[in-house]
Amino acid sequence: QPPRAARREPLLWLDSLAHPAIERAPVPLAVFPLNWLYREELCEALDSLGIRWRVSYASTSLAALIAASAAGLGLTLLPASCRQQGHRVLGAAEGLPEVTGFELALYYRDNAPDATIALAEQLSALCGLHP
Repeated sequence: QPPRAARREPLLWLDSLAHPAIERAPVPLAVFPLNWLYREELCEALDSLGIRWRVSYASTSLAALIAASAAGLGLTLLPASCRQQGHRVLGAAEGLPEVTGFELALYYRDNAPDATIALAEQLSALCGLHP
């Protein structure tokens, strides 16, 4: 079934403003574990460009990846809403492709409990999702 609410969320190549990872070889990466969000897109894009890379930091925590990339532990690919003051956004000038086609979406089943529906409504408002 279609999502209950959704919005497009562009992905950004985020690097540290103070300690750029893109300037190191191989390029260190701050990523989610294997088969998690955005990792495959990041690695495939770098591979297609012939950019050597290595995983220098991996975490299941989005907050940890945001902090790690801003601190210079590695280049990452995350939703635009994750950008912090300590980040530098990379793109065409650095030879990195735009990564598109992602959306933040909320799903729940038709017979969900009232508490689930109330939480979904709060999450929709917090994340700026539209029905």
